[in-house]
Amino acid sequence: MGTVTSDGGTYTIWKHQQVNQPAIAGSGLYTFWQYISIRNSPRTSGTITVQNHFDAWSKLGMNLGSMNLQVVAVESWSGSGSASQTVSNGGSGSSSGGTGTGTGTGTGGSSSSCSAVWGQCGGQGWAGATCCASGSTCKASNQWYSQCLP
Repeated sequence: MGTVTSDGGTYTIWKHQQVNQPAIAGSGLYTFWQYISIRNSPRTSGTITVQNHFDAWSKLGMNLGSMNLQVVAVESWSGSGSASQTVSNGGSGSSSGGTGTGTGTGTGGSSSSCSAVWGQCGGQGWAGATCCASGSTCKASNQWYSQCLP
């Protein structure tokens, strides 16, 4: 689709259609677009200004609609490491946020490790990890989505 430069790096923008996939909230199967920004070069720390990605997606004609879920994923391809993140509302007025941490190893894109805190750990049709990192527990939100909670 395109690229966006933000926070010292360039990201490739992808648009992927999910067909007949379970809903995050509610029940049933839906077809929807998924927007993804993938950083082109690795880094060991930094900030991700998500609004820059939202703006770039909008400029590319990607209809943002209403957001149900935002994921910040860290992957280790043929390596290992850990991640810690803090999510906050950067606007003025009231703010809300949360934190999450995780560790893992990568083996060329597939891994048998457990999901990190705040990651998905189950639900009907889910093919990923069904266990959670130490210190968190897999809790079902509905039949389609379970999440690792501290």
